[in-house]
Amino acid sequence: MMLELVFYGPLADLFGREKNYEVPDSAATIADLVAALTRQFPDAAGALGSERMSFAVDDQIVQASHGLNGLKRIEFFPPVSGG
Repeated sequence: MMLELVFYGPLADLFGREKNYEVPDSAATIADLVAALTRQFPDAAGALGSERMSFAVDDQIVQASHGLNGLKRIEFFPPVSGG
């Protein structure tokens, strides 16, 4: 399955703003997708692995346990710090 991944913040610096990604057949959830991305792009492991990472599907924030079935686009929002 091909998904459009949209990255914000430092993840956009690593991946670019948008990326079409062929999801491995073994990935059933967003957490599985993050694990696959981390294996393929180890330099992004720290940013992708943050417990405070947020994900959006159809303009709704979802948990990492959200299933991938039927999805076309996932947005990745890394934690931000303000001052």
